[in-house]
Amino acid sequence: MDETSDISDSAILANVTAFLAQGTESQKKQLCTFLRAQSSYMYSAPNAILPTEELAVKLGSIEELRKNEEQWSFQKPFHFSYIQLATLCLTPTETLKEFLHPKQFLPSVLYPEHWLNIRMGPLRHLMSHSNSGLCKLRDQRTCILTKAANPDVCRIMPSSVAENKAEISAFITPVFLSDLLGRSGYKIGRILLRGTPNTFEESWNMICLHPLLRMWWSECLFGLKCLGVDSNGEHFTVKIQFHWMPMNSVRPHQLVEPPYDKATSAMLESMASDVQEGYFHGLKSGQIFEIQLPSEEDAEKMKAALDVQWVAVRLAALSGAARSWEWGLGNDLYDDGDDDGAYSTSDVEDEE
Repeated sequence: MDETSDISDSAILANVTAFLAQGTESQKKQLCTFLRAQSSYMYSAPNAILPTEELAVKLGSIEELRKNEEQWSFQKPFHFSYIQLATLCLTPTETLKEFLHPKQFLPSVLYPEHWLNIRMGPLRHLMSHSNSGLCKLRDQRTCILTKAANPDVCRIMPSSVAENKAEISAFITPVFLSDLLGRSGYKIGRILLRGTPNTFEESWNMICLHPLLRMWWSECLFGLKCLGVDSNGEHFTVKIQFHWMPMNSVRPHQLVEPPYDKATSAMLESMASDVQEGYFHGLKSGQIFEIQLPSEEDAEKMKAALDVQWVAVRLAALSGAARSWEWGLGNDLYDDGDDDGAYSTSDVEDEE
């Protein structure tokens, strides 16, 4: 077993400092060469799946939105479901405040089920398009996360919506993306709407993954966050950070009574913290991987596709929909056993 991960940061820093003080110039050059060779295995402390900096402010706005919706709803009292609460928690604070304007109705941001089904389902299917060969060549015929041979090629964005521009436009709804991603949502929509109807069949929309990781990605057990695009003048590098997702006990359409503090804690509670890492013990949240693309346009498109994927995976995981795509959000996930009343957050704690 590799025990290097047990060394504290302070001990590593002390050893590195001592080496830099005592090592020869030749040794230092060798160290630099080694670190450059390992650049694809960088690490950065991952941000929270659900950022907490403004969470208290967001939850206050969400309670105000609930009261506003109750005025128009036939259901008294009105309560948000977990999938709605997760969507609102991922929505930028400034957007939530805009929803509070007088006579402002909540948009389709509260009904993400169909969008999620379209977004995540196709990840279960293998690639058969000719451009998958270009993807394999780019990724050196190995999984970008584990370097395992014989990977599957999978799409970042589904090709099922790329048959014509009308379908692409309906899927990449600018309003929906701007609600979830703020100002960058409109930009992402414009980027992904470029090109021909088969635009999603190009290699920028494909990555190589170990077959089991491809399945887990489709089940939202992990997400890939794009940290940005770098360029050295010859090629463009998309930097991707790996994140394990929480596997909680909440149900997407289970209603939640305020206050929402316990509800957000339940969404972030993981019931299988070590299961996935047992299969791929080398994969840790925060690891950074790189994909090199030949053009800025392709790199920009891959980043946009990854940004949409990052929102979708977090939304599915937080709302309890992880591992549910095989059956779809339209079936058992609607049946929570009690359609007449809302669940309080204590119900989650009492369930086995």
